[in-house]
Amino acid sequence: MTTVQPVPETMRAYRIPAAGARAQWAETPVRRPGSGEILLRTAAAGVCRTDLEIIDHGVQFAPFTHPYTIGHENVGYVAELGAGVEDLAIGDAVVVNAGGTCGLCSYCRSGDDNYCSARPVYYGTRDDGGLAPYLTVRRRDVVGIGGLDPRLAAPLGDAGATAYGLVNAVRPYITDNGHVVVIGIGGLGSFALQLLRLLSSARVIAVDVAGKLEHARRRGAHETVVSGPDAAAEIMRLTGGRGADAVLDFVGIDPTLALGAKVARPLGCVGVVGTGGGSTPFGFFGPRPGVRMFTHASCTLRELEELVELTERGLLEIDAEFFPFAEAEHAYDLLRAGKITGRAVLTFDGARPTA
Repeated sequence: MTTVQPVPETMRAYRIPAAGARAQWAETPVRRPGSGEILLRTAAAGVCRTDLEIIDHGVQFAPFTHPYTIGHENVGYVAELGAGVEDLAIGDAVVVNAGGTCGLCSYCRSGDDNYCSARPVYYGTRDDGGLAPYLTVRRRDVVGIGGLDPRLAAPLGDAGATAYGLVNAVRPYITDNGHVVVIGIGGLGSFALQLLRLLSSARVIAVDVAGKLEHARRRGAHETVVSGPDAAAEIMRLTGGRGADAVLDFVGIDPTLALGAKVARPLGCVGVVGTGGGSTPFGFFGPRPGVRMFTHASCTLRELEELVELTERGLLEIDAEFFPFAEAEHAYDLLRAGKITGRAVLTFDGARPTA
Protein backbone atom coordinates (compact mmCIF):
# COMPACT_ATOMS: atom_id res chain seq x y z
CA MET A 1 0.00 0.00 0.00
CA THR A 2 1.38 3.41 -1.00
CA THR A 3 1.46 6.06 1.70
CA VAL A 4 2.57 9.68 1.75
CA GLN A 5 3.48 12.03 4.52
CA PRO A 6 0.59 13.76 6.31
CA VAL A 7 -0.28 17.03 4.58
CA PRO A 8 0.51 20.07 6.76
CA GLU A 9 -1.76 23.08 7.13
CA THR A 10 0.89 25.52 5.90
CA MET A 11 4.17 25.43 3.99
CA ARG A 12 7.14 27.66 3.14
CA ALA A 13 6.95 28.95 -0.43
CA TYR A 14 8.79 31.40 -2.71
CA ARG A 15 6.15 33.94 -3.67
CA ILE A 16 5.39 37.17 -5.51
CA PRO A 17 3.53 39.26 -2.90
CA ALA A 18 2.38 42.14 -5.12
CA ALA A 19 2.54 43.34 -8.72
CA GLY A 20 6.12 44.34 -9.55
CA ALA A 21 7.46 43.17 -6.18
CA ARG A 22 10.44 40.87 -5.79
CA ALA A 23 9.89 37.29 -4.75
CA GLN A 24 10.17 36.47 -1.06
CA TRP A 25 9.83 33.50 1.25
CA ALA A 26 6.47 33.27 2.99
CA GLU A 27 4.38 30.83 4.97
CA THR A 28 1.22 30.06 3.05
CA PRO A 29 -1.70 27.62 3.45
CA VAL A 30 -1.70 24.30 1.62
CA ARG A 31 -4.81 24.43 -0.56
CA ARG A 32 -6.64 21.10 -0.61
CA PRO A 33 -7.98 19.84 -3.93
CA GLY A 34 -11.52 20.57 -5.03
CA SER A 35 -13.61 18.77 -7.61
CA GLY A 36 -11.52 17.71 -10.61
CA GLU A 37 -8.26 18.69 -8.87
CA ILE A 38 -5.32 16.85 -7.34
CA LEU A 39 -2.84 17.80 -4.66
CA LEU A 40 0.78 17.13 -5.60
CA ARG A 41 3.71 16.74 -3.27
CA THR A 42 6.36 18.54 -5.29
CA ALA A 43 9.27 16.38 -6.38
CA ALA A 44 11.15 18.86 -8.57
CA ALA A 45 10.75 22.34 -10.02
CA GLY A 46 12.73 23.85 -12.85
CA VAL A 47 14.24 27.34 -12.63
CA CYS A 48 13.67 29.45 -15.74
CA ARG A 49 14.69 32.85 -17.12
CA THR A 50 11.00 33.66 -17.28
CA ASP A 51 11.11 33.61 -13.47
CA LEU A 52 13.89 36.20 -13.59
CA GLU A 53 11.76 38.46 -15.77
CA ILE A 54 9.12 38.31 -13.02
CA ILE A 55 11.50 38.56 -10.06
CA ASP A 56 13.97 41.13 -11.39
CA HIS A 57 11.87 43.25 -13.74
CA GLY A 58 8.29 42.91 -12.50
CA VAL A 59 7.12 41.45 -15.80
CA GLN A 60 3.71 39.79 -15.64
CA PHE A 61 2.87 37.26 -18.34
CA ALA A 62 -0.75 37.38 -17.22
CA PRO A 63 -2.46 40.22 -15.31
CA PHE A 64 -1.59 40.17 -11.61
CA THR A 65 -4.66 39.36 -9.53
CA HIS A 66 -3.31 37.97 -6.24
CA PRO A 67 -0.07 36.92 -4.51
CA TYR A 68 1.22 33.65 -5.93
CA THR A 69 4.02 31.10 -5.69
CA ILE A 70 6.34 31.11 -8.70
CA GLY A 71 7.64 28.04 -10.53
CA HIS A 72 6.13 26.81 -13.79
CA GLU A 73 8.18 23.63 -14.46
CA ASN A 74 6.76 21.18 -11.99
CA VAL A 75 6.72 17.46 -11.33
CA GLY A 76 5.09 15.88 -8.31
CA TYR A 77 3.56 12.82 -6.74
CA VAL A 78 -0.20 12.65 -6.23
CA ALA A 79 -0.88 13.18 -2.53
CA GLU A 80 -4.66 13.69 -2.57
CA LEU A 81 -7.44 13.27 -5.12
CA GLY A 82 -10.30 15.72 -5.43
CA ALA A 83 -13.87 14.63 -6.09
CA GLY A 84 -14.38 13.03 -9.50
CA VAL A 85 -10.72 12.14 -10.14
CA GLU A 86 -10.72 8.39 -10.62
CA ASP A 87 -7.99 7.69 -13.19
CA LEU A 88 -5.02 8.54 -10.96
CA ALA A 89 -3.77 6.94 -7.76
CA ILE A 90 -1.95 8.23 -4.72
CA GLY A 91 1.76 8.17 -5.52
CA ASP A 92 1.48 8.57 -9.29
CA ALA A 93 4.18 10.86 -10.71
CA VAL A 94 3.03 13.57 -13.13
CA VAL A 95 4.37 16.64 -14.94
CA VAL A 96 2.26 19.79 -14.94
CA ASN A 97 1.30 21.66 -18.11
CA ALA A 98 2.26 25.23 -17.16
CA GLY A 99 -0.72 26.85 -18.89
CA GLY A 100 -4.06 25.34 -17.99
CA THR A 101 -6.57 25.13 -20.84
CA CYS A 102 -10.33 25.55 -20.85
CA GLY A 103 -11.11 22.81 -23.36
CA LEU A 104 -14.10 24.76 -24.67
CA CYS A 105 -12.85 27.67 -26.78
CA SER A 106 -12.36 27.35 -30.54
CA TYR A 107 -8.59 26.99 -30.15
CA CYS A 108 -8.90 24.15 -27.66
CA ARG A 109 -11.52 22.38 -29.76
CA SER A 110 -9.30 22.61 -32.85
CA GLY A 111 -6.33 21.08 -31.01
CA ASP A 112 -4.44 24.37 -30.62
CA ASP A 113 -4.99 24.45 -26.86
CA ASN A 114 -1.65 26.19 -26.29
CA TYR A 115 -3.45 29.29 -27.65
CA CYS A 116 -6.48 28.87 -25.36
CA SER A 117 -8.42 32.15 -25.36
CA ALA A 118 -9.95 31.61 -21.92
CA ARG A 119 -6.95 30.22 -20.07
CA PRO A 120 -8.22 29.64 -16.53
CA VAL A 121 -4.89 29.17 -14.76
CA TYR A 122 -1.22 30.08 -15.21
CA TYR A 123 0.78 27.90 -12.83
CA GLY A 124 3.74 29.87 -11.50
CA THR A 125 3.21 33.04 -13.53
CA ARG A 126 -0.12 34.22 -12.11
CA ASP A 127 -1.39 31.39 -9.97
CA ASP A 128 0.43 29.18 -7.49
CA GLY A 129 3.31 27.21 -8.95
CA GLY A 130 5.81 24.67 -7.75
CA LEU A 131 8.34 26.51 -5.57
CA ALA A 132 6.64 25.04 -2.54
CA PRO A 133 6.35 21.53 -1.10
CA TYR A 134 2.74 21.16 -2.31
CA LEU A 135 0.84 22.28 -5.40
CA THR A 136 -2.86 21.90 -6.22
CA VAL A 137 -3.60 21.50 -9.94
CA ARG A 138 -6.47 20.47 -12.16
CA ARG A 139 -6.44 16.84 -13.28
CA ARG A 140 -6.69 17.93 -16.93
CA ASP A 141 -3.38 19.81 -16.65
CA VAL A 142 -1.07 16.88 -15.84
CA VAL A 143 0.59 14.09 -17.81
CA GLY A 144 2.00 10.93 -16.26
CA ILE A 145 5.78 10.52 -16.53
CA GLY A 146 5.94 6.75 -16.26
CA GLY A 147 9.34 5.62 -15.05
CA LEU A 148 11.18 8.88 -15.68
CA ASP A 149 13.24 10.41 -12.90
CA PRO A 150 11.08 13.34 -11.69
CA ARG A 151 14.16 15.52 -11.31
CA LEU A 152 14.91 15.10 -15.02
CA ALA A 153 11.27 15.29 -16.07
CA ALA A 154 10.69 18.74 -14.54
CA PRO A 155 12.24 20.67 -17.48
CA LEU A 156 9.87 18.90 -19.86
CA GLY A 157 6.99 21.00 -18.52
CA ASP A 158 8.32 24.23 -20.03
CA ALA A 159 11.81 24.11 -21.55
CA GLY A 160 11.21 20.84 -23.34
CA ALA A 161 7.57 21.59 -24.12
CA THR A 162 8.27 25.03 -25.57
CA ALA A 163 11.17 23.75 -27.68
CA TYR A 164 9.09 20.84 -28.96
CA GLY A 165 6.14 23.08 -29.79
CA LEU A 166 8.33 25.53 -31.69
CA VAL A 167 10.18 22.78 -33.58
CA ASN A 168 6.84 21.34 -34.69
CA ALA A 169 5.66 24.83 -35.73
CA VAL A 170 8.67 25.41 -38.01
CA ARG A 171 8.92 21.92 -39.49
CA PRO A 172 6.65 22.75 -42.49
CA TYR A 173 9.21 25.38 -43.55
CA ILE A 174 12.21 23.05 -43.47
CA THR A 175 13.19 21.72 -46.90
CA ASP A 176 15.02 18.45 -47.42
CA ASN A 177 18.58 18.94 -46.17
CA GLY A 178 17.90 22.63 -45.56
CA HIS A 179 19.30 24.75 -42.73
CA VAL A 180 17.87 25.75 -39.36
CA VAL A 181 19.40 28.32 -37.00
CA VAL A 182 18.95 27.98 -33.23
CA ILE A 183 19.77 31.14 -31.26
CA GLY A 184 20.44 30.62 -27.55
CA ILE A 185 21.67 27.25 -26.32
CA GLY A 186 20.31 27.23 -22.81
CA GLY A 187 17.61 25.02 -21.37
CA LEU A 188 15.29 25.40 -24.37
CA GLY A 189 17.92 25.53 -27.08
CA SER A 190 19.51 22.28 -25.85
CA PHE A 191 16.18 20.52 -26.38
CA ALA A 192 15.63 22.18 -29.77
CA LEU A 193 18.97 20.98 -31.16
CA GLN A 194 18.17 17.39 -30.27
CA LEU A 195 14.60 17.57 -31.56
CA LEU A 196 15.66 19.06 -34.88
CA ARG A 197 18.17 16.26 -35.38
CA LEU A 198 15.51 13.71 -34.43
CA LEU A 199 12.64 15.10 -36.49
CA SER A 200 14.24 16.70 -39.57
CA SER A 201 17.05 16.30 -42.08
CA ALA A 202 18.17 19.91 -41.65
CA ARG A 203 21.71 21.00 -40.97
CA VAL A 204 21.48 22.77 -37.63
CA ILE A 205 23.46 25.93 -36.87
CA ALA A 206 23.74 26.98 -33.22
CA VAL A 207 24.39 30.61 -32.25
CA ASP A 208 25.53 31.68 -28.79
CA VAL A 209 28.50 33.04 -26.88
CA ALA A 210 31.72 31.09 -27.46
CA GLY A 211 31.58 29.35 -24.09
CA LYS A 212 28.34 27.54 -24.94
CA LEU A 213 29.19 26.29 -28.40
CA GLU A 214 30.97 23.09 -27.36
CA HIS A 215 27.82 22.12 -25.46
CA ALA A 216 25.81 22.94 -28.60
CA ARG A 217 27.94 20.54 -30.63
CA ARG A 218 27.39 17.82 -28.03
CA ARG A 219 23.65 18.34 -28.30
CA GLY A 220 23.55 18.00 -32.07
CA ALA A 221 24.59 21.22 -33.80
CA HIS A 222 26.29 20.57 -37.16
CA GLU A 223 27.80 24.05 -37.16
CA THR A 224 28.30 26.73 -34.51
CA VAL A 225 28.51 30.51 -34.81
CA VAL A 226 29.64 32.99 -32.17
CA SER A 227 26.96 35.60 -31.54
CA GLY A 228 27.95 39.13 -32.49
CA PRO A 229 28.27 41.47 -35.48
CA ASP A 230 29.74 38.81 -37.79
CA ALA A 231 27.12 36.14 -37.10
CA ALA A 232 24.81 36.96 -40.03
CA ALA A 233 27.62 36.85 -42.59
CA GLU A 234 28.86 33.53 -41.19
CA ILE A 235 25.38 31.99 -41.32
CA MET A 236 24.92 33.11 -44.92
CA ARG A 237 28.28 31.56 -45.78
CA LEU A 238 27.30 28.27 -44.11
CA THR A 239 23.99 28.19 -46.01
CA GLY A 240 25.66 28.90 -49.37
CA GLY A 241 24.07 32.36 -49.51
CA ARG A 242 20.54 30.95 -49.44
CA GLY A 243 19.72 31.62 -45.81
CA ALA A 244 17.96 29.52 -43.21
CA ASP A 245 14.64 27.75 -43.72
CA ALA A 246 13.82 28.50 -40.11
CA VAL A 247 15.28 30.48 -37.24
CA LEU A 248 14.38 29.56 -33.65
CA ASP A 249 15.06 32.49 -31.30
CA PHE A 250 15.19 31.46 -27.65
CA VAL A 251 16.56 34.84 -26.52
CA GLY A 252 14.29 37.51 -27.98
CA ILE A 253 16.41 40.66 -27.64
CA ASP A 254 17.02 43.29 -30.34
CA PRO A 255 20.24 41.75 -31.75
CA THR A 256 18.85 38.21 -31.97
CA LEU A 257 15.61 39.34 -33.60
CA ALA A 258 17.61 41.38 -36.11
CA LEU A 259 19.82 38.38 -36.82
CA GLY A 260 16.84 36.16 -37.51
CA ALA A 261 15.33 38.72 -39.87
CA LYS A 262 18.62 38.95 -41.79
CA VAL A 263 19.30 35.27 -42.29
CA ALA A 264 15.86 33.75 -42.94
CA ARG A 265 15.50 32.75 -46.61
CA PRO A 266 12.56 33.94 -48.74
CA LEU A 267 9.44 32.02 -47.62
CA GLY A 268 11.29 30.92 -44.49
CA CYS A 269 10.28 31.70 -40.94
CA VAL A 270 11.51 33.13 -37.65
CA GLY A 271 9.88 31.66 -34.53
CA VAL A 272 10.39 33.52 -31.27
CA VAL A 273 9.82 32.26 -27.74
CA GLY A 274 12.60 34.22 -26.02
CA THR A 275 11.12 36.75 -23.59
CA GLY A 276 13.99 39.24 -23.73
CA GLY A 277 11.64 42.08 -24.68
CA GLY A 278 13.33 43.02 -27.95
CA SER A 279 11.88 44.21 -31.24
CA THR A 280 13.03 44.57 -34.84
CA PRO A 281 11.83 46.70 -37.78
CA PHE A 282 9.39 45.06 -40.16
CA GLY A 283 8.37 46.39 -43.53
CA PHE A 284 8.20 45.74 -47.24
CA PHE A 285 11.99 45.87 -47.66
CA GLY A 286 12.84 43.58 -44.79
CA PRO A 287 12.95 40.75 -43.91
CA ARG A 288 13.19 39.01 -47.28
CA PRO A 289 9.98 38.32 -49.23
CA GLY A 290 7.56 35.86 -47.73
CA VAL A 291 9.33 35.46 -44.40
CA ARG A 292 6.94 34.72 -41.57
CA MET A 293 7.93 36.09 -38.14
CA PHE A 294 5.87 34.83 -35.21
CA THR A 295 5.85 34.23 -31.50
CA HIS A 296 4.91 30.81 -30.23
CA ALA A 297 3.15 29.64 -27.07
CA SER A 298 4.64 26.52 -25.46
CA CYS A 299 3.02 23.32 -26.78
CA THR A 300 -0.29 21.52 -26.81
CA LEU A 301 -1.16 18.99 -24.15
CA ARG A 302 -0.87 16.26 -26.76
CA GLU A 303 2.63 17.48 -27.65
CA LEU A 304 3.58 17.31 -23.98
CA GLU A 305 2.42 13.68 -23.92
CA GLU A 306 4.49 12.99 -27.05
CA LEU A 307 7.54 14.66 -25.51
CA VAL A 308 7.28 12.47 -22.40
CA GLU A 309 7.05 9.41 -24.68
CA LEU A 310 10.17 10.45 -26.62
CA THR A 311 12.06 10.94 -23.36
CA GLU A 312 10.89 7.60 -21.96
CA ARG A 313 12.27 5.95 -25.12
CA GLY A 314 15.70 7.41 -24.36
CA LEU A 315 15.74 9.70 -27.40
CA LEU A 316 16.47 12.93 -25.50
CA GLU A 317 19.21 13.94 -23.09
CA ILE A 318 18.10 16.34 -20.35
CA ASP A 319 20.74 18.76 -19.12
CA ALA A 320 20.07 19.60 -15.49
CA GLU A 321 21.92 20.86 -12.44
CA PHE A 322 20.26 20.02 -9.13
CA PHE A 323 19.83 22.23 -6.06
CA PRO A 324 17.91 21.66 -2.82
CA PHE A 325 14.69 23.67 -2.66
CA ALA A 326 16.12 25.75 0.19
CA GLU A 327 18.83 26.99 -2.20
CA ALA A 328 16.37 28.45 -4.72
CA GLU A 329 17.84 31.96 -4.49
CA HIS A 330 21.35 30.60 -5.08
CA ALA A 331 20.12 28.81 -8.20
CA TYR A 332 18.57 32.04 -9.48
CA ASP A 333 21.84 33.89 -8.81
CA LEU A 334 23.76 31.36 -10.90
CA LEU A 335 21.17 31.65 -13.67
CA ARG A 336 21.53 35.45 -13.68
CA ALA A 337 25.30 35.06 -13.97
CA GLY A 338 25.00 32.69 -16.93
CA LYS A 339 26.56 29.83 -14.99
CA ILE A 340 23.85 27.22 -15.58
CA THR A 341 24.25 24.73 -18.42
CA GLY A 342 20.85 23.48 -19.45
CA ARG A 343 18.36 23.76 -16.60
CA ALA A 344 18.63 24.37 -12.87
CA VAL A 345 16.21 22.05 -11.04
CA LEU A 346 15.17 22.39 -7.41
CA THR A 347 14.61 19.10 -5.61
CA PHE A 348 12.45 18.34 -2.58
CA ASP A 349 13.45 15.84 0.11
CA GLY A 350 10.97 13.16 1.06
CA ALA A 351 8.63 13.75 -1.88
CA ARG A 352 8.59 10.13 -3.07
CA PRO A 353 5.77 8.07 -1.50
CA THR A 354 6.72 4.98 0.47
CA ALA A 355 5.30 1.55 -0.21
